[in-house]
Amino acid sequence: MGAEEIRRTKAGAACRVDLGTAYRICLWSRIAGRVLLKISDFECRGEQDLYRGARAVEWGAHFTVERTFMVDASLVRSSLKNENYTALKVKDAVADWFRDHEGRRPSVNTDAPDIRISVHVERTQASLYLDMSGDSLFKRGYRLEAGEAPLRENSAAAILMKAGWNSESAEDSFFLDPMCGSGTLIIEAGLMAADSAPGLGRKRWGFSAWQQHDPGVWEGLVDEARRRLADGIGKVPPLFGVDVDPEAIRICGENVRRAGLEGKVQLFSADFRAFDCSVLPRRAGVIAVNPPYGVRLEKQRGVQQLFRDFGRWLADNFSGSTATVLAPDRETARYLGLQAEKLNTFYNGNLKITAARFSLKEENRYIDYQPGVPNVEDGRGVSSAVTPSRLEIGGDETTGVPMIVNRLKKNRRLLKNYLTREGVSCYRIYDADIPQYSAAIDIYEDTYAVIQEYAPPKTVDRDRAAHRLQEVVAAVPLCFPIEPSRIYLKQRKKQKGDRQYEKLGQEGEFYIVREGGLKFFVNFSDYLDTGIFLDHRPTRQLIRRRAEGSRVLNLFAYTCTASVYAADGGAARTVSVDTSSTYLDWGRKNFGLNRISVDVHLFQRQDSLEFLKTDVDQYELIFIDPPTFSNRKGASDVFDVQRDHGMMIDLAVKRMAPGGLIIFSNNFRRFAMDPEIEERYLVEEITRDTIPADFERNPKIHRTWLIRSRD
Repeated sequence: MGAEEIRRTKAGAACRVDLGTAYRICLWSRIAGRVLLKISDFECRGEQDLYRGARAVEWGAHFTVERTFMVDASLVRSSLKNENYTALKVKDAVADWFRDHEGRRPSVNTDAPDIRISVHVERTQASLYLDMSGDSLFKRGYRLEAGEAPLRENSAAAILMKAGWNSESAEDSFFLDPMCGSGTLIIEAGLMAADSAPGLGRKRWGFSAWQQHDPGVWEGLVDEARRRLADGIGKVPPLFGVDVDPEAIRICGENVRRAGLEGKVQLFSADFRAFDCSVLPRRAGVIAVNPPYGVRLEKQRGVQQLFRDFGRWLADNFSGSTATVLAPDRETARYLGLQAEKLNTFYNGNLKITAARFSLKEENRYIDYQPGVPNVEDGRGVSSAVTPSRLEIGGDETTGVPMIVNRLKKNRRLLKNYLTREGVSCYRIYDADIPQYSAAIDIYEDTYAVIQEYAPPKTVDRDRAAHRLQEVVAAVPLCFPIEPSRIYLKQRKKQKGDRQYEKLGQEGEFYIVREGGLKFFVNFSDYLDTGIFLDHRPTRQLIRRRAEGSRVLNLFAYTCTASVYAADGGAARTVSVDTSSTYLDWGRKNFGLNRISVDVHLFQRQDSLEFLKTDVDQYELIFIDPPTFSNRKGASDVFDVQRDHGMMIDLAVKRMAPGGLIIFSNNFRRFAMDPEIEERYLVEEITRDTIPADFERNPKIHRTWLIRSRD
């Protein structure tokens, strides 16, 4: 749309624009909730700073005293604790500015203000915004009536974009929503196909009463949008809506008419199972649906059967088409019995939903899903529990299950006090305790389990090893309130180069776990590691204790969990270095999840050795946790921790500020510290202090040293 300097922010984006582009975003963005224009930045350490900063704005340049206004506020890790009080202080500052300059104060209107002001305070930085949109942009103006579980218009548009629907792809196609409700998906699909600006039907805008509003520029954009709609309305492909509820069809028809799509949508009152599909065009189409679940259908078994029936119906009637189905979670989506090619997570307001996209090819046949033990024969080496295992618990072939159950219960009993005392919710409960069951089991929030099978030697029969692993899987739900669909299988074996960091899947499903009062994103299905090394829990706590006021360098940063701990501990600055942009982006999201601004925290995509050779800054705390081997980006050789650690530590010492500290760790079992390093520097091994109680059965999980300069 013409924006520049675009960057992601938490739950949004920031960019630099001219006035016309700001208007264009308001008019044309299908997925934005609001468009906020920044008008001031200032330091804010308390309510006096807040009042002075807001009072310093030239408010007369934005609106007149005759206009009504309101203020809303959001706070992130600020000394200000009450958002309502924060909004009130800014409201007072604005009103006092007008009283001093105009002799009277403007009125406040919290229902339909002429001007909406937003204040956001993060730590010690405050920003003031003018809301250009007014009401949220999902309110297009066509939906006056809705069913019981309405899908927001901008959420519907985002889902359709992920479904591949746009004005070009819609040609020679058709669109069907077989459980259409009030018609949001159909209408958004029609408006997209017609090249209709989503804001064209709105009557009120937040910038209408703004002093710098340019009606000429705005009307020019509106005229352009009307011309594009006039050209595009005739290109709208056939749109079909079906719903079992006649009242929903009536409401849908009214909304279609208000959206300007009358005559473009055919509506049918029928159960999709009885719908006559012969009325549809004989070509590939796009199906998108928000089935009735949750509020609209409370009985879980009813939801599961509905999804089973719908999956069969899709497979039987729409070969060659694509379908995107919304579900309350991934587990419910599995009852569709089809192989999804893409899973996305969306938020409809505060409601988290899963959008599953299916290509209805001939080979994507319906398979009745019955929840059970995950299938260990998953070709990717990771099971997401899509296919139930044939293992039956309780038969003659499961004699090892009770033995494993007893061990898991014993381990949990031994760990109970530690887990409670330390507030640990993600931990290792089993690590090859029984030799013939060679696997590790990690529990996350008592909701998910990750089972890592240690690759059996070639002398062990493959089928027998697979059956033993199934027994391990079968034991977990008997000890923890974990559904079989939330058990993930991985195989841990010797890797070469960066193989341990290769992607194993494409599901893209992230979950939030808690540790040490912080939150982190983890991914159970797509990578060999989940995003957080559980055995480094004490090391991260050590970093937090040492970080206050320090500049912290985190090499081989992975998902930057150590950097988050350092920032939470009061680090003046953190620098996270890794060769993977994927992991650094993951790290940024971890910072955002904990509401830590990244303004003073840097993420550097670079080989760690090359960074040490070229960096000129100094750091009071340096954390180095290298892999055993790694292919160095841009280098011809492979990093070998045993061979190269001496050179790396020498380089790190040069970057160390006076009195600084290096925390060095690695998990190479045969690692030996270079004797020359111990001669040149003060080296103290603290491995025993950094092995948490749940890993004590495997004291070689990692080794850790503190390194200081002798100067």
